[in-house]
Amino acid sequence: MLPLPKVAYVTSRVVTTFGQNPTIRNALHLQPSPSSSSKTNSPGSNYFQQNKGSSKPLYNFFDQASGGSKGSRFTHGYLGASRVVTQVQPVIVNDTSYTQSDDSEEVVTIKHVSPRQPQARRYRSHSLSYTPQEAAQKLSVLSTVQLHARSKHAFTQALTTDDIVPDLVDSAPSTPPLARRNSTASVTRPDTPPIDTLPPPLPVPETLPPIVNQTDNLHNTHTSQSSEHYRAFVHARSSGDHEVALLAVNNFRAALAAKLVDPSIYEFNAALEALYHTRPRGSPLADIQDLYNTMISLGVHPNVRTHITLVLAHCDRDHEVVWALNGIEQKLKSQRILNPSAEYSLSSEDQARKDALEKENNFASAVSLFQILRTMPHKEHLQIQLFSSLLSCCAHYGAVDIAIMVWEIVEQHSLQPSAVLYKSMIQTFARVGELNAAEDVFADFREQSAAGRIAWGSSGSQPSSRAAVRIWNVMMEAYFKCGKPDMAVGLLQEMLEPRQSDTRPELPSPAPSTYTTIIAGFCNSGDYQSAMTWFNTLVTQPSSPGFSFDPSPLPSRPDALAYRVLLETLSQRTGALPAMNAVWSKLLEFSAQDGIEIRLLDRCHVAQTNLAAVRSLLTAASGEALSKECLNECSEHLAVAQSTVLSQSPISTYVAGIWEAYFDLGLPTHAMDFAMPLFNQQTSISPGFRAHLTHFAQLAAAQNWEKCSSGLVSFGYAIALINLMYRSRMEVHPRLHLYLMQQYYYAREQSMTKMELSHKQLKALCVAGATLEMVEPHHRPNFAGLVPLLEDLVQQKYNISQPLGEHDVRQHVFSALMYDRSAFQVKSLIGELGLESVFKTQLDTTEPATATPSPSIAPSPISDNGLSEAEPDTPLTNPSISSDDISRPTPQNLVYGLKNGGIPKQLIIDREVTRKADRVLLGSPEMIWDFFTRNLGKGKVPAPYTLSRLCQIFGRAKDVEKVKVIYNVAQSILASMESNKQLQSDAWFLFEDGMIIAMAQAGEIDAAHVHRQRILEQGGAPSADAYGGLILNVKDTTDDTSNAMALFNESQSLHVVPNHYLYNNIISKLAKARKADAALDLFTRMKASGIAPSSITYGAVIGACARVGDAASAEALYAEMVSVPNFKPRIPPFNTMMQLYTTTKPNRDRALFFYHEILKYSVHPTSYTYKLLMEAYALEPLDIPRMEAVFQELTDNHRVELQGTHFATLINAYGCVAKDLDKALAAYDYVFHHPRKPVIDALVFEAIANVCVAHRRIDLMPQFVTKMSEVGVHMTAYIVNVMIKGFAALGDIDSARELFESLVDPPEGIAALHNHAPHEPSKMPSVNPMEPVFREPSTWEAMVRAELGSGTRDRAVALIERLESRKYPEAVVSRIRGILIDHSQVL
Repeated sequence: MLPLPKVAYVTSRVVTTFGQNPTIRNALHLQPSPSSSSKTNSPGSNYFQQNKGSSKPLYNFFDQASGGSKGSRFTHGYLGASRVVTQVQPVIVNDTSYTQSDDSEEVVTIKHVSPRQPQARRYRSHSLSYTPQEAAQKLSVLSTVQLHARSKHAFTQALTTDDIVPDLVDSAPSTPPLARRNSTASVTRPDTPPIDTLPPPLPVPETLPPIVNQTDNLHNTHTSQSSEHYRAFVHARSSGDHEVALLAVNNFRAALAAKLVDPSIYEFNAALEALYHTRPRGSPLADIQDLYNTMISLGVHPNVRTHITLVLAHCDRDHEVVWALNGIEQKLKSQRILNPSAEYSLSSEDQARKDALEKENNFASAVSLFQILRTMPHKEHLQIQLFSSLLSCCAHYGAVDIAIMVWEIVEQHSLQPSAVLYKSMIQTFARVGELNAAEDVFADFREQSAAGRIAWGSSGSQPSSRAAVRIWNVMMEAYFKCGKPDMAVGLLQEMLEPRQSDTRPELPSPAPSTYTTIIAGFCNSGDYQSAMTWFNTLVTQPSSPGFSFDPSPLPSRPDALAYRVLLETLSQRTGALPAMNAVWSKLLEFSAQDGIEIRLLDRCHVAQTNLAAVRSLLTAASGEALSKECLNECSEHLAVAQSTVLSQSPISTYVAGIWEAYFDLGLPTHAMDFAMPLFNQQTSISPGFRAHLTHFAQLAAAQNWEKCSSGLVSFGYAIALINLMYRSRMEVHPRLHLYLMQQYYYAREQSMTKMELSHKQLKALCVAGATLEMVEPHHRPNFAGLVPLLEDLVQQKYNISQPLGEHDVRQHVFSALMYDRSAFQVKSLIGELGLESVFKTQLDTTEPATATPSPSIAPSPISDNGLSEAEPDTPLTNPSISSDDISRPTPQNLVYGLKNGGIPKQLIIDREVTRKADRVLLGSPEMIWDFFTRNLGKGKVPAPYTLSRLCQIFGRAKDVEKVKVIYNVAQSILASMESNKQLQSDAWFLFEDGMIIAMAQAGEIDAAHVHRQRILEQGGAPSADAYGGLILNVKDTTDDTSNAMALFNESQSLHVVPNHYLYNNIISKLAKARKADAALDLFTRMKASGIAPSSITYGAVIGACARVGDAASAEALYAEMVSVPNFKPRIPPFNTMMQLYTTTKPNRDRALFFYHEILKYSVHPTSYTYKLLMEAYALEPLDIPRMEAVFQELTDNHRVELQGTHFATLINAYGCVAKDLDKALAAYDYVFHHPRKPVIDALVFEAIANVCVAHRRIDLMPQFVTKMSEVGVHMTAYIVNVMIKGFAALGDIDSARELFESLVDPPEGIAALHNHAPHEPSKMPSVNPMEPVFREPSTWEAMVRAELGSGTRDRAVALIERLESRKYPEAVVSRIRGILIDHSQVL
């Protein structure tokens, strides 16, 4: 077993033999160092050696060196940074500090002891208790301490004589109201914010003994303890719920105000105790103080129990305030440590909170209350806990006089003192530097402990040993504070003395916290060498530290606090860096084994100190190259700093300092290897992260990589950095693109063979080359150009079509190629590179398909009516152009960011604007317009290709006024291009083609055709995108497909090569018109041309088959769609298949199959999906429970819009399928009262109309029509169709005719308006209910069937003749005419 260590110099009885007896060695191996004796005479430096054989005790040597002990006060702050182990007010703020708190000591039960009998032979010389016999012999320790402390004015802070109530022993007790000192607002009305970071609570007594037969009870006419309010207070206290306590108190106050009860001290005390025991920690004392003041105002005199509660409450609050103030300061301190380069100050919130807390004076209030309490009768009910709380506060403030007064009461009442009282007394005296008094208290503790007269807190030896260790620790700390480190080590020596048993509580073995107290004491004294000697010896011990206050005869390794104190101290000492790094190394070695958590603050101390050493070496070099020795030293420091960073550490200032130092030392590869993993593992892209990454990239780009790494390595780093910035969605500055290209050239020079480049690397190179192509040449030195780059990549047989296949990359590269080249030149370059298929779409939109326009093209500004002056008719539609069809004129003073509101006369195409525009165009229209107008105000615009894209963007946004402004700017640019007719011709085509797309997407279809005609007149052809836009936005007519097919056929006659957009739009138009054969024919042509159909294409052709009931073809197309390699699931095809099997070919199983396909491919169902699913369960056999379950699921899913169509499905299922009129009407009523308030559309009323007809209750319809008008829903032709059918079924043909004739025919060739509810009713345009209702072809069909059903065939024939005159498509007319032949089902 390890021998008990001895420290052989501390006391005079061992120091005289130390030099002669080499056998006195201790297990800690604290032996003298031959070289250390001459270095210093500071305290602790000679602790482990004899001073040249001197026989003087070393503590006498220190007294001599310092002029002897003068008894001066020790002024070191009690809550200083190095204050450790037994701190009364420990602080835990985030990760900034750590203390071994001893405030959670056990509550001591009251134990009265009999007065001790005087001893005949020997009077005790060290006691705080005394008898009259002893007093005759000598002054007691208490008296001595009183005289000594009072003569030196013991108060050091916080309290003044004004704060303390004068001695009231001989005066009558007073009951002043408690004044509010900033903390007295209620919980709901705080003047002082609650304390968020809370200390461990001071122990509170479980019960306060009842007070009986009190002479100061003014209201004893009834048994208050059995009253309703008293029981409510007892219940609230036992519940621990502060709100319950407040409610009980408020009820009690209300009863008092109403004079329903008489005020009683019993009830007030119970109320105060309920508030005290349930008060949330950190909250003010307002409720307690308000209740106390109410009691005084009612003439109820407080008693002992009242004052006990109030004193405890104020002591607790004082404890919390001290904790909070210390926490605020520690928070500020930690911020400065984490980022020393920044200026930190308290936030306004923290400063206000600090000011409010500092104004509180809870301790003075507690003392005042205690002064009153000590004069009152029935003091036998005072508890040790009361004194513990007061003395704990005294220890913080150094309030010696108050502490002595409290101790007097303890002795007067013959209470058995607890260990906590002794600890607080020692701390109180030590705080003001009264070492002699602290020693007397400690001596009395030892004597009383040996005699068994100490209350330890609970039975058992372990708690008593822990309490004893705490007291020995605070005594050691007192010695260190008062400049007596030798005496502190002497106490440790005594604790280390061998003993036969460990049953002496007054002399415990050292605990881990004891050794930490020694280390911290030396650190506080400035003697870190001695602290390191102790640390180095302890760290070699084989055992881990246990609980900080568990004594053990065997020493253990240092605990967490020892490491933290040393790291903080050494980081502030000049020349202590090696020692600090040694401590850090041991902390890394033993942290996991010893269960020590390494704080971020500790890591910062180590990193910042090592970085400071590196900066000092760099500064000393004054710009000169570092020597090899200095470089190695810097590398060692950075290695230590790097070891402080965890792999998952967030990017912070101190972490950034490490890579900055590597860059400063010319070690960029080290910086990259250190920083890149940290950047890559970050999951949150915060502004701070972006700032650090931007700075890091700038430093990396500024390095001379050729001197420190190979080309392949440096290129790999550059690629990784650029990709990281793209992945983080950060803008990459052209300098970084230039840095990437330089590393690529460097790698190419060194590589004799083809480099292996991944898809991401090729993509980064293409983007970098395109970006630099649009940068002014003097800003891109040594960049050969985009075309040489592409040629080099193609020559090396890289598959660059893969990265160029991404739309954004391809668009960016094409914009760069088009910047200062004609379309013909770009097409030739792309052809030489073999990239025609990659840029096919872009080439189609930049050059006419059949012929080049005449070089003499005059600019055509938009006139006031919104069109160019030439307005040729469009042969496809022959529109009658009127002011309503044309976009509004452009205002002359349209605000677009310029002071004068006009276009500058001098405009230039700017490279930088063009380059930036490619990224800006990905943003919102507002951001794009701001970018455009800001540069336009400077006379700078992007290249024509980019201007054309701008037109299209604002066309999609339906902002026609901005489109016109851009077009007029484009005309100004054309006028400045007279010197290059080819470029002017290409730009003109780009602008006109862009205007077709923009105007079509904006809904200005006639204006779009004007620009189409201009291109045709010049012998060119619009692009495939332009034709696709025109087809998509064909105006609603009775035969949309005729115009759509005419446009498509025109494009093919002009040799326009269709693309995805054009094919998808024309197929969709054919599908909606139920022309499945034509749609499938184009679908086949599309695949034959090598264009792979997309999910949109498949959705269109599947829809075409579904509309005509061709389930087999739809199923086959669906199977083909899901099998293609590039299949991207979209909801429309799934919905279409579900609709096929719920409407056209009812089949619940197949409908449910496609719903499960939606779930299989993880596609989010839409509102329409839920409607179809409900309809599937409404098929025969009707499954009402399943349908209702789907509706409930929809109702609970707030991510999906609840619509009127869902209620319409319910109404139809209940009324038409289940034949339950009442339930259908209930569902109809529910739509108007549903909590989610769905948008009500015409489908709801159409459904209830169908129910009325099914039940032959057409008489109910007037109320529903009235309701439609009330809720603002426009009547539709489809509801009228149902009503016509209903009247005819009842034989009321006249009403049916009247209803039919009330409708209006739309203009010839134009589809009826306002009859179709959109899939998203929330986006439905508002329509006045009083607008006319236009007939649909189905309305004619319903009326024809009604006439035939009533036997009036001649009227039916007349209706068909009227229908033919409306010039409906022949297919429509033929279908209705067929009813005359077979009208077996006229209704």
